[in-house]
Amino acid sequence: MKFLTQRLTGLLALAMLGLPLAASAQDAKIGFVDREKALFATEQGKKARDELQAKLKAAQAQLAPMGDKQKTLAGEIEAKKFVLAPEALMNLRAQLAEVQNQLENKGKELEGQLKIDQVRLISPLEEKLKTAIEAVGKEG
Repeated sequence: MKFLTQRLTGLLALAMLGLPLAASAQDAKIGFVDREKALFATEQGKKARDELQAKLKAAQAQLAPMGDKQKTLAGEIEAKKFVLAPEALMNLRAQLAEVQNQLENKGKELEGQLKIDQVRLISPLEEKLKTAIEAVGKEG
C-alpha cells in the first residue's frame, strides 16, 4: 500500500511538472505567502497575537492551582498507600479523580474559549490578507 501511494505521488508530481508545458503560451506565475508572518506583521496582527498570548497565560494561570493540587494528591497517595487504611486511601483516590475531572473539564472549557477568541481576532485579518492576495493575483 505504501509503495502504491509513493508511486502514485511520483506520477502525480511528474504530471504536474508537465502541466506548464501543456498550458497556454502565457507565462504562469506562482507566489507563496507565509500566512502567519503576513498576519502578524501588521499592527492589528501584533495586537491580536498579544491578546491571544495574554488569554493563554490567563488560562494557564487558572489551571495551575488545579494541576498543583493533582500532583499533591498523587504524591500523597504514593507516599501513604502502604500506611493508610483502605477507606482513607479510597477517599484520597476519589479526591484525586475529582480534581482530575475538574482539571480536564476546565481545560476543555478554556480551550474552547481560546478557539473562539482566535477566530474572533484572526478571521478579519485573514479576510484582509485574502483580499490583498487576490488583488495582487489579478494584477498579475
